[in-house]
Amino acid sequence: MSAIFSALASAFAVIALGYLMDRRRWMTAEMWTGLQHMAYYVLFPALVISSLARADLGSAPVGGMVAVFITAMVAMSLILFLLRPLLLGRLGLSGPRYSSVFQGSIRWHTFLALAIIASAYGDEGVALAAIAIATIVPIANVLCVVVITAHSSHGIPGPKRFLKIVFTNPFVLSSIGGTALNVFGIPIVEPLAGTLELLGGGATGIGLIVVGAGLKFRVIDSARGGVALAVALKLVVMPALVYGAALFWGVTGTALAVTLVAAAVPTATASYILARQLGGDGEYVAGILTVQIIVAAVTLPLILWLATG
Repeated sequence: MSAIFSALASAFAVIALGYLMDRRRWMTAEMWTGLQHMAYYVLFPALVISSLARADLGSAPVGGMVAVFITAMVAMSLILFLLRPLLLGRLGLSGPRYSSVFQGSIRWHTFLALAIIASAYGDEGVALAAIAIATIVPIANVLCVVVITAHSSHGIPGPKRFLKIVFTNPFVLSSIGGTALNVFGIPIVEPLAGTLELLGGGATGIGLIVVGAGLKFRVIDSARGGVALAVALKLVVMPALVYGAALFWGVTGTALAVTLVAAAVPTATASYILARQLGGDGEYVAGILTVQIIVAAVTLPLILWLATG
């Protein structure tokens, strides 16, 4: 457990460094965007592929983990649907802001989760995290696209656009590719294997620096009720749902810890991009993410300690 707390402390220290680098304007906005794209499209996919390709998936509780995530996401979607009248009525949120709360409650920060899992659990953890990626990312993308477009003026996209959004995601593609290499016993030859390891080695630090640079404190405005609800749902209720589902489906050990990290991290940075593209409220999502990252510095180690300690 001390190794986990050490990994978490290191992760949040690097996040703080990224925030300070941005505040000191060591890099321009264009440079930060380029760094984020490099981490998103190159470094983390390389880490996922190389880890999955050499992992022992035969002993991984794939079916149990998939069942856990599907159960928790369906339950959270139902909760958010039942809370919709409250959010749109008493709290006075607009449709786009409701969709921001939805994204803030159901998606997960892949950068942060992978960085913590890789530091605390090594290749085994990353391979298990890839199962989470392959399950959560496609389902969450579809759910969020439906909710955002249903509450915007852009209209619901057709099937082709749905498929493009989901299956052009680099985390989904790298998870599918790495799993295929593993299942079919296809080795990654040199120098490609070494190249992937070098690229993957840079994913954790750069990804966390980008997370810190993306913190946006100024966008949290008067609609704080929605922000507070999204924080509570994502950082407390979602881990509780996942833990309950894990007990039901018999997921234990490292697999349980990985599922809890995936559930207890803040929402995805891509939520901002998706909201802007589909007519949601991107700035509100950014505010939710900022508060969640700060609160997660306390809730994430506490949840892991309670569940696995």
